[in-house]
Amino acid sequence: MVTIIVGTNRKNSNSAKIGKICLEICKQIQSDVNFVELSEINDFGVNADMYDPDNQSKEIAKIQDEYIIPSKKWILILPEYNGGIPGIFKLFMDIISVRNKDKSFSNKQVFMVGVAAGRAGNARGLDYMTNCLNYMGMNVFPNKLPISSINKVLNNDELDTSTYEVLETLLKDYLK
Repeated sequence: MVTIIVGTNRKNSNSAKIGKICLEICKQIQSDVNFVELSEINDFGVNADMYDPDNQSKEIAKIQDEYIIPSKKWILILPEYNGGIPGIFKLFMDIISVRNKDKSFSNKQVFMVGVAAGRAGNARGLDYMTNCLNYMGMNVFPNKLPISSINKVLNNDELDTSTYEVLETLLKDYLK
């Protein structure tokens, strides 16, 4: 099973559009693909007791049990926020690490796509996440895709041909 996670809670984001393109490509390669969009989560369960496994938000627990734990491979779509990753994504990772940490992270494969309006395609955020994910026992696919100038390469929810081809090639390589 593969789970695609869009790492922002911004509605109608370019990252979500890229995530949906990844979903289409992945479904052509294999059928068991899930899609988690943080903007669709209503209750992150942020409170003083959130680090008690018994107090995890029921919505987060359901996502963790149905999509995170059973997945062998993740695809992360991470937009650049202030030179890094969205805080909501880091919060999501922290929350799911409280309950069933090893089942959620250990020895899982991760492919990352960075999304940015600027020139670096969130390279700093991808490097930061590589360190975090390796620390958590995950194996990060070495060929990350930083998509720069997103407003130039994404039009009407479609990627330009060259960016699409690179994404498709990397996903095929990752999923084989």
